[in-house]
Amino acid sequence: MQIKYFQKPLIIITAVFSLTACSDDDDGEDIPVSDIPINIINKVQNTLPGIAIDEAEKEIKDKNVTYELEGTMTDGKRYEIKIREDGTILEIELEDEPENEQSKDQVTQGVVAQTRTGKVEN
Repeated sequence: MQIKYFQKPLIIITAVFSLTACSDDDDGEDIPVSDIPINIINKVQNTLPGIAIDEAEKEIKDKNVTYELEGTMTDGKRYEIKIREDGTILEIELEDEPENEQSKDQVTQGVVAQTRTGKVEN
């Protein structure tokens, strides 16, 4: 009798955790690069001169619009930039590993100095 008592709640809990584990944490919608607002493009290009944006995603949460952009610099390094609709940079992530620690530090210092609110991760 005791096993039947716990069986139903256990099945429900397992189902909930399974659905949570399978859910996609990517809530954004892919958009054409041509649909990125000009103020966003200008901010990104001023922060990372020479970047060619080739992927874009628009995310709306609680009426806040955020863009996640990916692009390649002329030196081949790829960046992911998370930026609000008002042009506030939330995060800049270097996707490719720099060749050495010194170049990593230089990239980090340069980007943070330019954005003053940016966070660089690799």
